Amino acid sequence: MTDHQKLKALMKERGLNFFDIAEITGHSYNSIKSMLQPNRELPRWVKLVLYVWQKDAKSTFSANGVVGGTKKSTERLFIYCG
Repeated sequence: MTDHQKLKALMKERGLNFFDIAEITGHSYNSIKSMLQPNRELPRWVKLVLYVWQKDAKSTFSANGVVGGTKKSTERLFIYCG
């Protein structure tokens, strides 16, 4: 799975879109859309978000086996890393 595919999975899992990421990070929508294009290398802050998300996913499971985490916790991670 590529980093772009991982980002897409994270965004889907947490219900995020480019507008949300723009608001969370303080970037404009167009900047986020440009930075996250599949033909471009992802910014280092996105790679850090993916790294932490993957580590969290391995260690945070609910009783029914679904990976834990919320949109709000992901927002905090984007704020911290962005």
